Amino acid sequence: MFRWVACAALVLGLAASPLARAGDADNVSKAREIALAAADDLDAQRFAEALEKVTQAEALYHAPTHLLMRAEALEGLGRLAEALETYERLAAEPLGPTSPPAFRKAREEGSKRERALLARVPSLLVVVTGAATEEAKATVDGKPLALGTGMATRFDPGKHVLRVEANGFSPVEKTIELEEHGGVIKVPVHLEVASARPVRDEKEDVVAPKPAPSSGRTLFVPAMAAFGVGAASLVAGAVTGAMSLGRVGELEDLCTSEGRCPPSAQGRIDAAGTLGNVSTALFVVGGAAAAAGGVMLFLGKPKRTPTTGRIEVVPWAGPLSAGIRGRF
Repeated sequence: MFRWVACAALVLGLAASPLARAGDADNVSKAREIALAAADDLDAQRFAEALEKVTQAEALYHAPTHLLMRAEALEGLGRLAEALETYERLAAEPLGPTSPPAFRKAREEGSKRERALLARVPSLLVVVTGAATEEAKATVDGKPLALGTGMATRFDPGKHVLRVEANGFSPVEKTIELEEHGGVIKVPVHLEVASARPVRDEKEDVVAPKPAPSSGRTLFVPAMAAFGVGAASLVAGAVTGAMSLGRVGELEDLCTSEGRCPPSAQGRIDAAGTLGNVSTALFVVGGAAAAAGGVMLFLGKPKRTPTTGRIEVVPWAGPLSAGIRGRF
């Protein structure tokens, strides 16, 4: 706060300087008021407002103190590359023997800040191969970047999108992460020749290729598998059903007409029940599998086209057997 109060006080003394008397007194007065408000914004770290105001003050009257304030506002906004450029302008500001002390102090402060900021601002050097450098164009974040100068360009730390292109070559786009560290980052970019595309005469008729006719048999294999599972299940169900009936026949010999059975027959009772349940489950599975196979055959049936004959495949199942029957 005290530094900028002192700076503002120095700006107040501009009206008394020979440079100020040679200029427009009204502009000097307005610039002084705007610069004081910008100093207050800098103290409060309102960098965007400070930058806007000090830019207005500089437009009314050029002063090294304005450049110092502008550079600090840019630095506070994270626009380090612009801030460094402004400090360099301030350090190179020509001052005569009659220049106000405020100008000299501002230039000294700018030189100190320039040296400190140099260690934080990265620079980017793009080297293009594959195509002539003079034929290539580059942009960073959409803004043009000069190529072939051998000079690196400063950028703010952070992510940037580099794009390089040339006529007849495939464009290259890269995302580059620049750290807050001084020095030059060299980025090589190799351009590849774009693949040649056939040129079609405007009068040439373009015929879209016809899709290959579908055989309509895409579901044949899974349908056959389903029929196989269904047939096996039905056969197994029939076998276990017959075994269950055999156990029931044995129980009729052991048990009375009232349904009373000796304790020794409990094993046969349980076995008969289990075999009956398994038989029922197998018949259910077999029927479902056979139905699924029939649906898949129907869905995979080819469209009707003129043919010399027709083939039909029909699943069948009996009490103790199952299979597939064909008709030609």
